[in-house]
Amino acid sequence: MKFEIKGLEEFSERLKIALKKYPDKAEEKLISIAREFRKDVKKKTPEKTGRLKKSYKLSQVKQIGRTMYIEFRSTAPHFHLIERGHFQKTKHGDRWIPGFRMVEKTVEEYEEKIPEEINRWLEDIFKELR
Repeated sequence: MKFEIKGLEEFSERLKIALKKYPDKAEEKLISIAREFRKDVKKKTPEKTGRLKKSYKLSQVKQIGRTMYIEFRSTAPHFHLIERGHFQKTKHGDRWIPGFRMVEKTVEEYEEKIPEEINRWLEDIFKELR
């Protein structure tokens, strides 16, 4: 008994091409998500002088083994006070100024958003293989 699967060689070739493209595509997607994350944090950031919004920085794509990542940080020395809250001294005593939690809220949003976005992205890659 003999059988033949047509298109297997073509699929195999497309898979090899996709695997070669994957690192670049993954890096592009990571950069895109990081930039969108930064933009969403900026939207939630209170604007008094605008310095805090301008202080958000993204690192270059870094890689450890097969894991790629981008670091998000603020260069503003007062960032942690605005994010987490702080006590303010007044002549009537200390008062608590609550934080805005702009990064924390954005991270929570992205915990739901990212898996959906990555699934769509993977589907697009697999469509190229067909």
